[in-house]
Amino acid sequence: MSSRILVLSGPSGVGKDSILERLIELGFPITVPATMTTRPPRPLEIQGVHHLFVSHNEFKKHIVDGNLLEYAEVYGGHFYGVPRSEVEKAMMNSDYVFIRVDVQGAISLKKTLPDANFIFLIPGNNEELKSRLLSRGTENASAIEERMDAIEKEYRMIDEFDYVVENSEGKLDRAVELIIEIMEKAK
Repeated sequence: MSSRILVLSGPSGVGKDSILERLIELGFPITVPATMTTRPPRPLEIQGVHHLFVSHNEFKKHIVDGNLLEYAEVYGGHFYGVPRSEVEKAMMNSDYVFIRVDVQGAISLKKTLPDANFIFLIPGNNEELKSRLLSRGTENASAIEERMDAIEKEYRMIDEFDYVVENSEGKLDRAVELIIEIMEKAK
């Protein structure tokens, strides 16, 4: 695997999807391999595009068969993982491959993808982050608090990343510009 792989991570609600959607809108040749999860789809999420939604038993079979580059149990007892086949397929079809994962997943990927570029996306402040989580309307108050509680632990891992990019409210295009600069370095 090569340096054309960029691992985009950060706290839940920081805007990973917004960054990737903007890069695609701007016409950049990127592919975002679908990650695998046992959580149910959120409204408007598409199987095979946003995630590969599977049962716990299917997920365990992928673990046993060695099909995942990394996996972890995260919020709410759901499992998330990065299928090796999705990344390999993306590498054949795109100039840049963005793997969108939580911080725990990114740290695990450092072992299997040492040549990738690791980007930690941060919000302008934690209140912004909480507001984004609330506006999604996909988690209850308990789930949002669980995600907010995880932030301090996630920030302690920031030194494990190659780059830190701030995605402040109303400044998405500035964050995208910084990501594009990182992509240029990865060529």
